[in-house]
Amino acid sequence: MRQRWALQSKQTRLIDSRFEPTPHNSPYPIRSPLWFESVASRISFVLFILVAAMLPGFLLVIQDRSLFFYYLVYPAAITYSIYLRYRQHTYAANLLLVIAINAVVVWLIWLSNPQRNEPLRLWILSLLPWVIFEEPLSFTLVFCSLVPVIISLLLSTIELKQSPLLPAEQDFVRQMLGISLAVGAFASIYFLRRQFFRAKQDLTLERAFYLYALNTIPLPIIVKDGITLDFVFWNRAAALTFGLPEERRVSNYTLFTDWCAAAISQLDHEVLRGESVHIEPEEHLMDKNGVAWHFRTYRVPLRLPGTGRKLLLSISEDLRAINKLLQHAEEVQKILSGFVALAQPIFVRYGIAGQELEFMHWGAAPAATDAEFNRYLVSFFSALQEANGRHRFQIAGQDYLLFYGKTTEKSTIAGIIIPV
Repeated sequence: MRQRWALQSKQTRLIDSRFEPTPHNSPYPIRSPLWFESVASRISFVLFILVAAMLPGFLLVIQDRSLFFYYLVYPAAITYSIYLRYRQHTYAANLLLVIAINAVVVWLIWLSNPQRNEPLRLWILSLLPWVIFEEPLSFTLVFCSLVPVIISLLLSTIELKQSPLLPAEQDFVRQMLGISLAVGAFASIYFLRRQFFRAKQDLTLERAFYLYALNTIPLPIIVKDGITLDFVFWNRAAALTFGLPEERRVSNYTLFTDWCAAAISQLDHEVLRGESVHIEPEEHLMDKNGVAWHFRTYRVPLRLPGTGRKLLLSISEDLRAINKLLQHAEEVQKILSGFVALAQPIFVRYGIAGQELEFMHWGAAPAATDAEFNRYLVSFFSALQEANGRHRFQIAGQDYLLFYGKTTEKSTIAGIIIPV
Protein backbone atom coordinates (compact mmCIF):
# COMPACT_ATOMS: atom_id res chain seq x y z
CA MET A 1 0.00 0.00 0.00
CA ARG A 2 1.45 3.33 -1.06
CA GLN A 3 1.36 6.44 1.05
CA ARG A 4 1.86 9.88 -0.52
CA TRP A 5 2.65 12.89 1.59
CA ALA A 6 2.27 16.25 -0.19
CA LEU A 7 4.42 18.90 1.43
CA GLN A 8 3.19 22.49 1.14
CA SER A 9 5.89 24.86 -0.11
CA LYS A 10 4.97 27.50 2.46
CA GLN A 11 5.27 25.05 5.35
CA THR A 12 8.29 22.95 4.39
CA ARG A 13 11.33 24.17 2.45
CA LEU A 14 13.64 21.49 1.15
CA ILE A 15 16.38 24.02 0.43
CA ASP A 16 16.78 27.19 2.48
CA SER A 17 19.60 29.49 1.39
CA ARG A 18 19.42 31.36 4.70
CA PHE A 19 20.24 28.27 6.67
CA GLU A 20 23.90 28.26 7.71
CA PRO A 21 25.01 25.03 9.38
CA THR A 22 27.58 25.37 12.10
CA PRO A 23 28.52 21.82 13.09
CA HIS A 24 30.55 21.71 16.28
CA ASN A 25 32.05 18.28 15.68
CA SER A 26 32.47 18.55 11.90
CA PRO A 27 35.93 18.87 10.34
CA TYR A 28 34.44 21.44 7.93
CA PRO A 29 33.34 24.45 10.04
CA ILE A 30 31.25 27.08 8.28
CA ARG A 31 30.81 30.57 9.69
CA SER A 32 29.22 33.83 8.57
CA PRO A 33 31.63 36.72 7.84
CA LEU A 34 31.63 39.71 10.19
CA TRP A 35 30.48 43.12 8.98
CA PHE A 36 34.02 44.50 8.56
CA GLU A 37 35.09 41.48 6.49
CA SER A 38 32.90 42.35 3.50
CA VAL A 39 34.36 43.89 0.33
CA ALA A 40 32.39 47.11 0.81
CA SER A 41 33.69 47.56 4.37
CA ARG A 42 37.32 46.98 3.42
CA ILE A 43 37.13 49.34 0.46
CA SER A 44 35.55 51.91 2.78
CA PHE A 45 38.56 51.67 5.08
CA VAL A 46 40.95 51.95 2.11
CA LEU A 47 39.15 55.02 0.75
CA PHE A 48 39.16 56.62 4.18
CA ILE A 49 42.95 56.14 4.38
CA LEU A 50 43.42 57.55 0.86
CA VAL A 51 41.30 60.63 1.55
CA ALA A 52 42.93 61.22 4.93
CA ALA A 53 46.44 60.70 3.51
CA MET A 54 46.12 63.88 1.41
CA LEU A 55 45.54 66.08 4.46
CA PRO A 56 49.29 66.64 5.12
CA GLY A 57 49.71 67.62 1.46
CA PHE A 58 47.14 70.38 1.82
CA LEU A 59 48.91 71.67 4.92
CA LEU A 60 52.37 71.67 3.33
CA VAL A 61 51.68 72.65 -0.29
CA ILE A 62 48.30 74.33 -0.63
CA GLN A 63 48.49 77.98 0.38
CA ASP A 64 44.75 78.51 0.79
CA ARG A 65 43.93 77.22 4.25
CA SER A 66 40.18 77.50 3.64
CA LEU A 67 40.49 74.63 1.13
CA PHE A 68 42.02 72.47 3.85
CA PHE A 69 39.04 72.94 6.17
CA TYR A 70 36.68 72.28 3.26
CA TYR A 71 38.51 69.03 2.53
CA LEU A 72 37.94 67.85 6.12
CA VAL A 73 34.29 67.20 5.20
CA TYR A 74 35.22 64.11 3.19
CA PRO A 75 37.08 62.10 5.90
CA ALA A 76 34.19 62.90 8.23
CA ALA A 77 31.63 61.69 5.65
CA ILE A 78 33.48 58.42 5.04
CA THR A 79 33.88 57.91 8.80
CA TYR A 80 30.14 58.34 9.25
CA SER A 81 29.58 55.89 6.39
CA ILE A 82 31.67 53.28 8.21
CA TYR A 83 29.66 53.94 11.37
CA LEU A 84 26.39 53.40 9.48
CA ARG A 85 27.76 50.13 8.14
CA TYR A 86 28.61 49.08 11.70
CA ARG A 87 25.02 49.87 12.70
CA GLN A 88 23.77 47.57 9.88
CA HIS A 89 22.46 50.46 7.75
CA THR A 90 24.19 49.08 4.69
CA TYR A 91 22.26 50.89 1.96
CA ALA A 92 22.66 54.35 3.56
CA ALA A 93 26.36 53.67 4.19
CA ASN A 94 26.95 52.63 0.57
CA LEU A 95 25.08 55.63 -0.83
CA LEU A 96 26.92 58.10 1.42
CA LEU A 97 30.30 56.58 0.53
CA VAL A 98 29.67 56.76 -3.24
CA ILE A 99 28.42 60.36 -3.02
CA ALA A 100 31.40 61.44 -0.88
CA ILE A 101 34.00 59.84 -3.18
CA ASN A 102 32.37 61.30 -6.31
CA ALA A 103 32.22 64.71 -4.68
CA VAL A 104 35.87 64.76 -3.53
CA VAL A 105 37.14 63.52 -6.91
CA VAL A 106 35.12 66.12 -8.84
CA TRP A 107 36.29 68.82 -6.46
CA LEU A 108 39.95 67.80 -6.84
CA ILE A 109 39.59 67.69 -10.64
CA TRP A 110 38.28 71.23 -10.55
CA LEU A 111 41.16 72.33 -8.30
CA SER A 112 43.73 70.75 -10.64
CA ASN A 113 42.16 72.33 -13.78
CA PRO A 114 39.51 70.21 -15.53
CA GLN A 115 41.03 70.92 -18.94
CA ARG A 116 44.17 69.02 -18.00
CA ASN A 117 42.36 65.96 -16.58
CA GLU A 118 41.24 63.04 -18.73
CA PRO A 119 37.58 61.87 -18.54
CA LEU A 120 38.86 58.37 -17.78
CA ARG A 121 39.59 59.42 -14.23
CA LEU A 122 35.90 60.05 -13.65
CA TRP A 123 34.82 56.98 -15.57
CA ILE A 124 36.78 54.84 -13.11
CA LEU A 125 34.27 55.98 -10.47
CA SER A 126 31.49 54.31 -12.51
CA LEU A 127 32.87 50.97 -11.32
CA LEU A 128 32.71 51.91 -7.65
CA PRO A 129 28.91 51.35 -7.19
CA TRP A 130 29.21 47.86 -8.72
CA VAL A 131 31.80 47.01 -6.06
CA ILE A 132 30.14 48.74 -3.10
CA PHE A 133 26.44 47.97 -3.52
CA GLU A 134 25.56 44.39 -2.62
CA GLU A 135 21.99 44.65 -3.96
CA PRO A 136 21.17 43.30 -7.44
CA LEU A 137 20.63 45.61 -10.42
CA SER A 138 18.54 48.57 -9.25
CA PHE A 139 17.87 52.22 -10.04
CA THR A 140 20.36 53.45 -7.43
CA LEU A 141 23.15 51.29 -8.84
CA VAL A 142 22.55 52.45 -12.43
CA PHE A 143 22.15 56.09 -11.42
CA CYS A 144 25.36 56.14 -9.36
CA SER A 145 27.21 54.53 -12.27
CA LEU A 146 25.99 57.12 -14.81
CA VAL A 147 26.68 60.18 -12.62
CA PRO A 148 30.52 60.21 -13.18
CA VAL A 149 30.03 59.82 -16.94
CA ILE A 150 27.55 62.69 -17.07
CA ILE A 151 29.83 64.89 -14.95
CA SER A 152 32.82 64.17 -17.22
CA LEU A 153 30.78 65.31 -20.24
CA LEU A 154 29.60 68.46 -18.47
CA LEU A 155 33.10 69.45 -17.31
CA SER A 156 34.31 69.61 -20.89
CA THR A 157 31.37 71.69 -22.16
CA ILE A 158 30.64 74.25 -19.44
CA GLU A 159 32.82 77.08 -18.21
CA LEU A 160 33.82 76.82 -14.57
CA LYS A 161 35.37 79.28 -12.19
CA GLN A 162 39.13 79.24 -12.37
CA SER A 163 40.96 77.17 -9.79
CA PRO A 164 42.39 79.17 -6.86
CA LEU A 165 45.56 77.06 -6.80
CA LEU A 166 48.89 77.91 -8.32
CA PRO A 167 50.12 75.84 -11.31
CA ALA A 168 52.54 73.89 -9.08
CA GLU A 169 49.76 73.20 -6.61
CA GLN A 170 47.50 72.05 -9.43
CA ASP A 171 50.15 69.60 -10.59
CA PHE A 172 50.51 68.27 -7.03
CA VAL A 173 46.75 67.75 -6.65
CA ARG A 174 46.61 66.08 -10.07
CA GLN A 175 49.40 63.65 -9.16
CA MET A 176 47.83 62.82 -5.80
CA LEU A 177 44.46 62.31 -7.47
CA GLY A 178 45.94 59.91 -10.01
CA ILE A 179 47.72 57.93 -7.31
CA SER A 180 44.57 57.76 -5.15
CA LEU A 181 42.38 56.56 -8.03
CA ALA A 182 44.94 53.93 -9.01
CA VAL A 183 45.29 52.66 -5.43
CA GLY A 184 41.49 52.64 -4.97
CA ALA A 185 40.97 50.68 -8.19
CA PHE A 186 43.71 48.23 -7.23
CA ALA A 187 42.19 47.77 -3.74
CA SER A 188 38.75 47.11 -5.28
CA ILE A 189 40.14 44.48 -7.65
CA TYR A 190 42.22 42.91 -4.87
CA PHE A 191 39.36 42.58 -2.40
CA LEU A 192 36.96 41.37 -5.10
CA ARG A 193 39.47 38.69 -6.04
CA ARG A 194 39.86 37.68 -2.40
CA GLN A 195 36.08 37.51 -1.99
CA PHE A 196 35.82 35.33 -5.10
CA PHE A 197 38.41 32.87 -3.85
CA ARG A 198 36.92 32.90 -0.34
CA ALA A 199 33.45 32.20 -1.74
CA LYS A 200 34.91 29.40 -3.83
CA GLN A 201 36.69 27.98 -0.78
CA ASP A 202 33.54 28.24 1.35
CA LEU A 203 31.56 26.48 -1.37
CA THR A 204 34.15 23.72 -1.50
CA LEU A 205 34.07 23.33 2.29
CA GLU A 206 30.27 23.37 2.30
CA ARG A 207 30.11 20.65 -0.33
CA ALA A 208 32.71 18.66 1.59
CA PHE A 209 30.60 19.01 4.75
CA TYR A 210 27.45 17.82 2.96
CA LEU A 211 29.41 14.89 1.53
CA TYR A 212 30.80 14.14 5.00
CA ALA A 213 27.30 14.32 6.54
CA LEU A 214 25.71 12.11 3.89
CA ASN A 215 28.47 9.52 4.18
CA THR A 216 28.07 9.50 7.97
CA ILE A 217 24.36 8.60 7.76
CA PRO A 218 24.09 4.78 7.97
CA LEU A 219 21.06 4.62 5.62
CA PRO A 220 21.60 4.07 1.87
CA ILE A 221 21.07 7.44 0.11
CA ILE A 222 21.01 7.74 -3.69
CA VAL A 223 20.49 10.91 -5.76
CA LYS A 224 19.08 10.25 -9.25
CA ASP A 225 18.82 12.47 -12.31
CA GLY A 226 15.27 13.72 -12.81
CA ILE A 227 15.19 12.75 -16.52
CA THR A 228 17.44 9.74 -17.10
CA LEU A 229 17.26 8.39 -13.52
CA ASP A 230 21.01 7.79 -13.65
CA PHE A 231 22.66 7.75 -10.23
CA VAL A 232 24.25 11.17 -9.68
CA PHE A 233 25.49 10.52 -6.12
CA TRP A 234 25.37 7.78 -3.53
CA ASN A 235 26.74 7.73 0.00
CA ARG A 236 29.03 5.15 1.55
CA ALA A 237 26.13 3.15 3.04
CA ALA A 238 24.54 2.77 -0.41
CA ALA A 239 27.86 1.72 -1.92
CA LEU A 240 28.33 -0.94 0.75
CA THR A 241 24.71 -2.14 0.58
CA PHE A 242 24.37 -2.46 -3.19
CA GLY A 243 28.05 -2.87 -4.09
CA LEU A 244 28.00 0.22 -6.34
CA PRO A 245 31.09 0.82 -8.51
CA GLU A 246 32.95 4.12 -8.29
CA GLU A 247 33.79 4.86 -11.93
CA ARG A 248 30.94 3.30 -13.91
CA ARG A 249 27.57 4.72 -14.94
CA VAL A 250 24.88 3.24 -12.72
CA SER A 251 21.10 3.24 -13.06
CA ASN A 252 18.17 1.14 -11.89
CA TYR A 253 18.66 -1.31 -14.78
CA THR A 254 22.36 -1.90 -14.07
CA LEU A 255 21.69 -2.64 -10.40
CA PHE A 256 18.36 -4.54 -10.26
CA THR A 257 16.65 -7.13 -12.43
CA ASP A 258 14.69 -5.88 -15.45
CA TRP A 259 11.22 -6.31 -13.95
CA CYS A 260 12.33 -4.79 -10.65
CA ALA A 261 14.12 -1.87 -12.36
CA ALA A 262 11.05 -1.16 -14.51
CA ALA A 263 8.80 -0.97 -11.44
CA ILE A 264 11.28 1.28 -9.62
CA SER A 265 11.67 3.60 -12.65
CA GLN A 266 7.91 3.91 -13.07
CA LEU A 267 7.48 4.87 -9.43
CA ASP A 268 10.40 7.33 -9.64
CA HIS A 269 8.82 9.12 -12.62
CA GLU A 270 5.45 9.27 -10.85
CA VAL A 271 7.05 10.93 -7.82
CA LEU A 272 8.94 13.40 -10.05
CA ARG A 273 5.74 14.34 -11.88
CA GLY A 274 3.79 14.69 -8.66
CA GLU A 275 6.56 16.75 -7.00
CA SER A 276 5.61 15.44 -3.56
CA VAL A 277 7.40 13.26 -1.04
CA HIS A 278 6.46 9.60 -1.33
CA ILE A 279 6.98 6.80 1.19
CA GLU A 280 6.88 3.17 0.06
CA PRO A 281 6.22 1.17 3.28
CA GLU A 282 7.38 -2.17 1.89
CA GLU A 283 9.41 -2.44 -1.29
CA HIS A 284 10.70 -5.85 -2.34
CA LEU A 285 13.72 -5.62 -4.65
CA MET A 286 16.11 -8.06 -6.26
CA ASP A 287 19.50 -7.20 -7.72
CA LYS A 288 21.38 -8.78 -10.61
CA ASN A 289 23.08 -11.27 -8.29
CA GLY A 290 19.76 -12.65 -7.04
CA VAL A 291 19.96 -10.97 -3.62
CA ALA A 292 16.51 -10.00 -2.32
CA TRP A 293 16.00 -6.74 -0.44
CA HIS A 294 13.14 -5.62 1.75
CA PHE A 295 13.11 -1.81 2.09
CA ARG A 296 11.03 1.07 3.32
CA THR A 297 11.92 3.75 0.74
CA TYR A 298 11.54 7.54 0.99
CA ARG A 299 11.50 9.40 -2.36
CA VAL A 300 11.98 13.18 -2.26
CA PRO A 301 11.82 15.19 -5.54
CA LEU A 302 14.20 18.15 -5.66
CA ARG A 303 14.65 21.08 -8.03
CA LEU A 304 17.97 22.94 -7.94
CA PRO A 305 17.25 26.67 -7.43
CA GLY A 306 20.00 27.90 -9.74
CA THR A 307 19.62 25.70 -12.81
CA GLY A 308 16.14 24.25 -12.31
CA ARG A 309 17.52 20.73 -12.70
CA LYS A 310 15.30 17.99 -11.30
CA LEU A 311 16.72 15.38 -8.95
CA LEU A 312 15.25 12.52 -6.96
CA LEU A 313 16.52 11.73 -3.48
CA SER A 314 16.02 8.09 -2.47
CA ILE A 315 16.52 7.00 1.15
CA SER A 316 16.13 3.33 2.07
CA GLU A 317 15.63 1.55 5.38
CA ASP A 318 16.47 -2.15 5.51
CA LEU A 319 13.36 -3.71 7.03
CA ARG A 320 15.16 -7.02 7.51
CA ALA A 321 17.55 -5.39 9.97
CA ILE A 322 14.65 -3.62 11.68
CA ASN A 323 12.71 -6.88 11.96
CA LYS A 324 15.74 -8.60 13.44
CA LEU A 325 16.07 -5.80 15.96
CA LEU A 326 12.39 -6.08 16.90
CA GLN A 327 12.70 -9.84 17.27
CA HIS A 328 15.73 -9.38 19.50
CA ALA A 329 13.81 -6.83 21.59
CA GLU A 330 10.90 -9.26 21.96
CA GLU A 331 13.27 -11.99 23.09
CA VAL A 332 14.84 -9.69 25.68
CA GLN A 333 11.37 -8.67 26.86
CA LYS A 334 10.41 -12.33 27.31
CA ILE A 335 13.57 -12.99 29.33
CA LEU A 336 12.91 -9.98 31.57
CA SER A 337 9.27 -10.96 32.02
CA GLY A 338 10.33 -14.48 33.00
CA PHE A 339 12.86 -13.11 35.46
CA VAL A 340 10.32 -10.79 37.02
CA ALA A 341 7.76 -13.57 37.26
CA LEU A 342 10.35 -15.84 38.86
CA ALA A 343 11.71 -13.28 41.30
CA GLN A 344 8.26 -11.93 42.35
CA PRO A 345 9.59 -8.57 43.60
CA ILE A 346 7.71 -6.49 46.13
CA PHE A 347 7.86 -2.68 45.89
CA VAL A 348 7.58 -0.96 49.23
CA ARG A 349 7.13 2.69 50.17
CA TYR A 350 7.58 3.99 53.71
CA GLY A 351 6.53 7.44 54.91
CA ILE A 352 8.96 8.58 57.63
CA ALA A 353 6.72 11.20 59.24
CA GLY A 354 3.58 9.04 59.59
CA GLN A 355 5.36 5.67 59.72
CA GLU A 356 3.07 4.45 56.95
CA LEU A 357 4.00 1.33 55.00
CA GLU A 358 2.64 0.76 51.49
CA PHE A 359 3.15 -2.33 49.27
CA MET A 360 2.84 -2.87 45.55
CA HIS A 361 3.30 -6.45 44.33
CA TRP A 362 4.61 -7.55 40.93
CA GLY A 363 3.42 -11.06 40.18
CA ALA A 364 2.13 -13.33 42.91
CA ALA A 365 2.38 -11.89 46.42
CA PRO A 366 4.46 -13.92 48.86
CA ALA A 367 2.83 -15.48 51.88
CA ALA A 368 4.81 -13.37 54.36
CA THR A 369 2.83 -10.14 53.90
CA ASP A 370 1.31 -10.40 57.33
CA ALA A 371 1.58 -8.39 60.51
CA GLU A 372 4.99 -9.84 61.43
CA PHE A 373 6.35 -8.85 57.99
CA ASN A 374 4.96 -5.31 58.36
CA ARG A 375 6.24 -4.87 61.92
CA TYR A 376 9.73 -5.90 60.89
CA LEU A 377 9.89 -3.44 58.03
CA VAL A 378 8.46 -0.56 60.10
CA SER A 379 11.00 -1.17 62.87
CA PHE A 380 13.82 -1.44 60.34
CA PHE A 381 12.90 1.74 58.45
CA SER A 382 12.24 3.76 61.61
CA ALA A 383 15.71 2.95 62.95
CA LEU A 384 17.41 3.44 59.60
CA GLN A 385 20.40 5.78 59.59
CA GLU A 386 21.81 5.31 56.07
CA ALA A 387 20.35 7.03 53.02
CA ASN A 388 20.52 3.94 50.82
CA GLY A 389 21.80 0.40 50.87
CA ARG A 390 20.70 -3.23 50.97
CA HIS A 391 19.54 -5.52 53.79
CA ARG A 392 18.97 -9.27 54.02
CA PHE A 393 16.44 -10.70 56.43
CA GLN A 394 14.33 -13.83 57.05
CA ILE A 395 10.67 -14.17 57.98
CA ALA A 396 8.66 -17.39 58.23
CA GLY A 397 11.58 -19.40 56.90
CA GLN A 398 11.84 -17.30 53.72
CA ASP A 399 14.93 -15.21 52.93
CA TYR A 400 14.47 -11.76 51.41
CA LEU A 401 16.85 -9.17 49.98
CA LEU A 402 15.87 -5.52 50.42
CA PHE A 403 17.28 -2.68 48.31
CA TYR A 404 16.26 0.72 49.68
CA GLY A 405 16.96 4.41 49.31
CA LYS A 406 15.59 7.75 50.50
CA THR A 407 13.83 9.99 47.99
CA THR A 408 15.07 13.46 47.12
CA GLU A 409 12.62 15.04 49.57
CA LYS A 410 14.10 12.87 52.40
CA SER A 411 10.55 12.20 53.60
CA THR A 412 10.00 8.82 52.00
CA ILE A 413 11.97 5.59 51.69
CA ALA A 414 11.42 3.49 48.56
CA GLY A 415 12.61 -0.05 48.21
CA ILE A 416 12.29 -3.34 46.37
CA ILE A 417 12.17 -6.73 48.12
CA ILE A 418 13.18 -9.85 46.23
CA PRO A 419 12.71 -13.39 47.62
CA VAL A 420 15.98 -15.34 47.47
